[in-house]
Amino acid sequence: MDHPVIVCLAVTISLYAVIMLCLILFVFCRLRTLELGSCAITDEGLAKLVRTCHGLTALNIGQCSCVTDKGLSLIAENLQNLESIDLYGCTKITTVGLQQIMKLPKLSTLNLGLWHKW
Repeated sequence: MDHPVIVCLAVTISLYAVIMLCLILFVFCRLRTLELGSCAITDEGLAKLVRTCHGLTALNIGQCSCVTDKGLSLIAENLQNLESIDLYGCTKITTVGLQQIMKLPKLSTLNLGLWHKW
């Protein structure tokens, strides 16, 4: 029996609820796009997310002010199918994390709006 496919999910709820929702959806659906813009997700939350949702092809973590280079490294290590990532306004990332993201083999879209090289 095939499960329904959810290809896009936009979330504006608490961090714990985001993680739990993603875990549940991954078990029952094949989540491909996740919109977490302006969410309070941290590197720790991203670690739980990316180790579970390997099928993501698009991820929006724009304006997530707690994401650092550590989070970007976790994304690069675990989301090898990622084609698009939105890092708009992620002020705690540096070229170190971006170098990891640029190694993603399928990446074709990278949004760095409001990003400043430190």
